[in-house]
Amino acid sequence: MPNITVGTRVRTTADVENYPVIFMPAGATGRVTHIDEEYVCVDMDKHFEELNEWQNELQIYKPENGSFPVEAICTLKPCRFTFDGDRDFDGFAEETTWNGFDNVSVTPAVRNEIVAYFDGPDEAETNSDLMAMTPDENGLISLSYGFATQIVDPDS
Repeated sequence: MPNITVGTRVRTTADVENYPVIFMPAGATGRVTHIDEEYVCVDMDKHFEELNEWQNELQIYKPENGSFPVEAICTLKPCRFTFDGDRDFDGFAEETTWNGFDNVSVTPAVRNEIVAYFDGPDEAETNSDLMAMTPDENGLISLSYGFATQIVDPDS
């Protein structure tokens, strides 16, 4: 799998069926958590009830005559970042800065964690703005050029 390592954001390029447990349509996105010769594990962005037992992680087995049906969709590096130094979040480093702050992107699930963490009347407008942001073609929401984020662990 060229350009795909643990942490890479991927999209399924074909329907994946792990009979009898789950059917995953082409186009589903997630982050690679494990790779070996037989299968690749992907932590899916969208919650799938059928994957509850496996913490929403899909094992995609390599077809006998081919390659894994996933493609890299994002070359951003996984990282941990903070807003206030009290709580870290999972994100993807954009390797640029704005006013001295690190630009990062997050999955919709992490965006929801951020909103829950900063829940309160003083944060209502910011949280509303965050919830209105839609994912880009990579399934990520960019917090660039407007949020005071600092990467605390660039190798997460």
